[in-house]
Amino acid sequence: NNKQSDFSKVIWYNSDYKFYYVNHYLPDYDYYWMFEYDVYCNGSYQPFFDRYENREEDLLILRYKEHTSESNWFWKKNIGWMYKNSKIYGGFYPVCRISNRAIDLLYSKRIKHAEIFNTDDNNEKWWIFSELFVPTEITNNGYSAFDIDEDGIILKKEYDLNDTRLFENPDNKLYHPVKGQFINRLNKLKTEKDEIIHLLNNRNESLKERVKYLEDEIKNQRRKLTEQIKMLTRENISIKKNLIPKLKN
Repeated sequence: NNKQSDFSKVIWYNSDYKFYYVNHYLPDYDYYWMFEYDVYCNGSYQPFFDRYENREEDLLILRYKEHTSESNWFWKKNIGWMYKNSKIYGGFYPVCRISNRAIDLLYSKRIKHAEIFNTDDNNEKWWIFSELFVPTEITNNGYSAFDIDEDGIILKKEYDLNDTRLFENPDNKLYHPVKGQFINRLNKLKTEKDEIIHLLNNRNESLKERVKYLEDEIKNQRRKLTEQIKMLTRENISIKKNLIPKLKN
């Protein structure tokens, strides 16, 4: 339904929300990994985890870097309401690890941002995108960050397992994004479903308007009928009054 679709968009835009949710129910871990749904491990995850087992940074993320004033990164638009004079950092989220203490920091910052966002009258402001928010807050608050080595993660436009047959030659590497025709078909079906729901909703609105019109029309006709009955009743009484003297005479 539309609510589920809206929720998916919120979670995509705010990937850090997943960390707050998991940390709330599983609070006793030092670090939390997140792998997006379209990350495919071609073999075992263990070599990847072993590579970063001794890293103690609060944030492990792909393509971690500072975005200076010369940067034209899309997500820097309309964020002056929060980061007017701050250094801006970014990263890439298909795979990410955040420390327990950093999750607490980020959650408190999101709460603070929401309070400011909801009271700021600037209609052009954008809510801070997760891949900007997390590295920026981590770094600017004195926490540590590390750029994940892309040697163990193969990134390109899109992988289709039906075409590449990666699983036939396991290499213990991560691939992103792996979607292929099956996911494309699902996305197409989802789009068609959303269009049908939209049409049905519009039709329902039209039907509601028609029902409302008919209800109002019935009320109007009842009112007119009542007025006519009253008028006929008055005329009948008048006729009787006039007839009675004549009959007596």
